[in-house]
Amino acid sequence: MRVERGTSKSDVALNLAALLISAVLGWCMMQVAYRQSTAIDAIKEIFSHIQTGAFTMPLLLAVVAWIISGLGVIACGVGILFTMPLAYCILGCAYETVFGTQTSDCCCGCTPPPVDSADSTPPTM
Repeated sequence: MRVERGTSKSDVALNLAALLISAVLGWCMMQVAYRQSTAIDAIKEIFSHIQTGAFTMPLLLAVVAWIISGLGVIACGVGILFTMPLAYCILGCAYETVFGTQTSDCCCGCTPPPVDSADSTPPTM
């Protein structure tokens, strides 16, 4: 009896769905960590952003980051030391870009430095 090995359309669809769900849950995990919200509140907030359509590019960025990290792990077991932290750094920077930073009540008790408009001008020579 010969078994045909191949990728069916349902396998591809399930893999894409799993990749999309992992990207959404990755964003939810950052919501919980940065804003100290509950998991249910984070999922609701991410899905509300997805429904407005403004969250398409960050979601695609998360999918690409997870693909890159997965390829690094598959290509070389040591790749997990480099590609997984890279994916988390990419997603962390994207999170800060999309949702902004916390301006008060930082989890470590520190206060962010004040923003001075005079410091943003380039020095003259």
